[in-house]
Amino acid sequence: MSDIILTATTSAANSNIFQLSARDQIALATTGTDTAAEYADIQYSSDGGGTWKDLYQDGTQVRLHSTNNMVTIEGPGIFRVAKEATTNAIGIIRFGG
Repeated sequence: MSDIILTATTSAANSNIFQLSARDQIALATTGTDTAAEYADIQYSSDGGGTWKDLYQDGTQVRLHSTNNMVTIEGPGIFRVAKEATTNAIGIIRFGG
C-alpha cells in the first residue's frame, strides 16, 4: 500500500498526522528531486499532536534529502513530515502501514 501524505509543493508544509502501532513499520520517500540543502524532517508527538520533536534513530536525525530520499520508521507513535521550502516541488509518499 502507498499513499501521498504530502502533495508536491515548493512551499514549507507539514504532512497529515499518521499513527503507527507497536508492530507497524513504514517507508517514506520523496516524490521529486531536491538539492543537497533541501530537506524534510520526520517528527513525532508525545502529546497527541500538540507539540512536535525531530525524530532521531541511533543518534542521527531522521531526515529526507537529496542523498537520503527514503527512510523507514517504526511504531509506536504519532508522526508527521515537516518539509522546508524547496526550489523544486517535493512531495512525500508513505509505503506500508
